[in-house]
Amino acid sequence: KDFMELLDTVRWLQMQLTAFGVARELKDTVIRYGLLSAWLLILNLQQHCVKTLGEGDAESKQEGVETTENITHLWQQLDKIRPNMVSPKERIWLMKYKDAYSLIWTWAASLVGRMARDGDIPPMTSPEYGRMLDIVKTAYASIRKIRSSYLLKAPFIYVHTLSMLVNLNNFINSTLFGLLLAKMMPHFTRDAAKLREGRVSEVRVSDACTTIWVAFCLNVVAPALYLTLFDA
Repeated sequence: KDFMELLDTVRWLQMQLTAFGVARELKDTVIRYGLLSAWLLILNLQQHCVKTLGEGDAESKQEGVETTENITHLWQQLDKIRPNMVSPKERIWLMKYKDAYSLIWTWAASLVGRMARDGDIPPMTSPEYGRMLDIVKTAYASIRKIRSSYLLKAPFIYVHTLSMLVNLNNFINSTLFGLLLAKMMPHFTRDAAKLREGRVSEVRVSDACTTIWVAFCLNVVAPALYLTLFDA
């Protein structure tokens, strides 16, 4: 979802610049900046998730990811995937920063301001210019959400505690239901003996069946419904 929002900002900028009749060269530059930011972010996150970039060797935690060697490797991977996406001059500047994917949007905002000053788009006092800056801010927010979702550890302590309580509850309910069945067996045995002796009026099978049915609903059906809702 957050990646889609980041790519949507590129599409929105393209729509705005096309509507304003901006020169193709300037429009393509802004779009290229947005796509370059997305690719650099993807490759950067892969460095945090694998030992060797692009080879899928899982590693739960990696120290010193933002090294010069890894940054150089990242740009080499980008050249293989999307060649000619960045100029040599831009590469020199971007390789100095580990968060190049965010810096690119600063360039995009600066280019938008330059176009407003040159008259290619409405001036800075117009609501249209404010709308374009809002799109850039949305891109920054999307990058922050993406990094948070990939790099921040989820609070699994709560999930594990809740799972333990649910399993304990199921164990207690099953134990109680089993004890109740064991307790009812002598009643069925005595009722069967009374039926053989012809003492039908003393038989209380219905009471025992009612007790078992209520216990079944409380100790089996109710936990099953709870687990169904919990999984949903």
